[in-house]
Amino acid sequence: MKNPYVKFLKINKKKAVQEAELGRHRRLRTHDESIIRAKNIRFRTCQKTIVRYTGFASKAYTYSSGKHPKTKDEIMKNNGVEYPFTAAQANDKISRPIQIALELGWKYKGKATEGKANRHIEEFFNACLAIPIKLYYSEDKFDDDK
Repeated sequence: MKNPYVKFLKINKKKAVQEAELGRHRRLRTHDESIIRAKNIRFRTCQKTIVRYTGFASKAYTYSSGKHPKTKDEIMKNNGVEYPFTAAQANDKISRPIQIALELGWKYKGKATEGKANRHIEEFFNACLAIPIKLYYSEDKFDDDK
């Protein structure tokens, strides 16, 4: 899926350079520009996590249905986040997409890459994009600002 925010980021960057104060290479981002930047970061993060989701769904199916099946707890551990999931990680911009990938990967184990895979990937992506934007938002500042 193509990132819908790239176009706006390019426009905002160009404006920031054109409107820079003397001695600065750009002006600070506005609140709205920072929102677009945050949405872009969330979108890219979710896009990258699709691979983890589909891989885990396949792995979960294989490990849970083999000759010596593992339990959900055994399979969910050691995947980049604590399991059972913690509230702190549920409010973390890096951990939350992974949690969603594991939750839905378990739910659709063995189905994420075959049959109605696009529907499941879309469900993952929509759940990931529902992560609050505030987790990715940051006020702009110059590096030399204290």
